[in-house]
Amino acid sequence: MTVMDALTARATVREWTKGAQTLAILEAVHRMGWLEQLREPTPATEFTTAQWSGNRVSGVLDVLKQAGVVTEVPGGYQLAPPFAALLTGASGVSLETVLDAVSLDLAALEKLDQEELELTGDAALIVARDAGVEADPVTQMLYRSVYDAMPEVSAVLESGGPMLDLGTGVGGALLTTAQLYPQLQLVGVDIVPEVIAEAERRRDQLGLSERVQLRCADAQTLPDQGTFRAAYWAQCFFPDASRTATLAMLRRALTTDGLLVLQEQLSGPTDTVQQGQRGISAGHTAEALTAEAEMAGFVLVRQVATNLGNLTVMRNQPE
Repeated sequence: MTVMDALTARATVREWTKGAQTLAILEAVHRMGWLEQLREPTPATEFTTAQWSGNRVSGVLDVLKQAGVVTEVPGGYQLAPPFAALLTGASGVSLETVLDAVSLDLAALEKLDQEELELTGDAALIVARDAGVEADPVTQMLYRSVYDAMPEVSAVLESGGPMLDLGTGVGGALLTTAQLYPQLQLVGVDIVPEVIAEAERRRDQLGLSERVQLRCADAQTLPDQGTFRAAYWAQCFFPDASRTATLAMLRRALTTDGLLVLQEQLSGPTDTVQQGQRGISAGHTAEALTAEAEMAGFVLVRQVATNLGNLTVMRNQPE
């Protein structure tokens, strides 16, 4: 070990900071209103003030260009199409939401040396908003393609269900599904009151309260027996300690031939670390989900690749 080794490591650490610096710059220019201006081609001189010299402005725009946030166009700079859509909040996927979620993630990782974290209601709502979408024509097209890839599930929904959405979050998938299947009765369940309140607001705004019931409850203790013909379990948000009991509840709550849909959620190393802070093992593959559900008593119907990733369809069976 030499001073050169230490200098190399120091340079590596400094390189890591560039992503955080880019994020901080993005947050700052958003607060200053630059991104709104950059919806249209804007010359760099438009941002020059007594406090902001031309060199300083150019430096910021160069960072945004390198990060893919803006592009150079005739007349100056303009938001790249993906970031223009994010700024608009297309289908509920918004810049404010993702910035809130990123801040929450970074703050949580700073407490990695502490006990297992428990999200507050407000923090859980941030996570749910970031993970969710709004029910609109665009998400209807997306979910239509997903259900078309699962004809067994689609047939059940066409006939009215009912369907259980476990870990419903702010209700993006739940409410979109309700829009796609006008005869379908649905129940969405989430354990966080703040999250359920937001889902209720969205449901009522769409006029779906007669067909969509929302419950604030612990999924492990739902009393339903043989009620639902289909269910979706947002398993990636459930702590490891709850998984066995949740699957047992699903066996009880579904009809004896009811269908269960599980979504693969692949993750990187930092996702695994962060989810672990909440007692959640991240990165369950379709194969692992199939094996887990089979251990609980379900049988495999199919695994299918969709625009929402790899899904596993399981069928319940008599005890």
